Amino acid sequence: MLVHGLTFDRRIWQPIIDGLGDSVTSLAIDLPVHGESRGEPVPVQDVADQVHSLVQALGLERPIVVGHPSPPRPSVWAPPHTRRAAS
Repeated sequence: MLVHGLTFDRRIWQPIIDGLGDSVTSLAIDLPVHGESRGEPVPVQDVADQVHSLVQALGLERPIVVGHPSPPRPSVWAPPHTRRAAS
């Protein structure tokens, strides 16, 4: 799962996805109010909860999360959910 940083959207990951090819399944998402995502800005913890809900809805077990630090806050969603995702 590829999570972009502030002022970017999921398209920032396209060169990485292209480079990985079919060797892995890649999922790049637009965080709230970025790219094609609509809505109002929300607190970082709410973003974390939304991303975690998406992981659950997609049935992803133990996803590898890569964050683009710009600033690093968008990727802070992982720690509250890491234990749940890894168990």
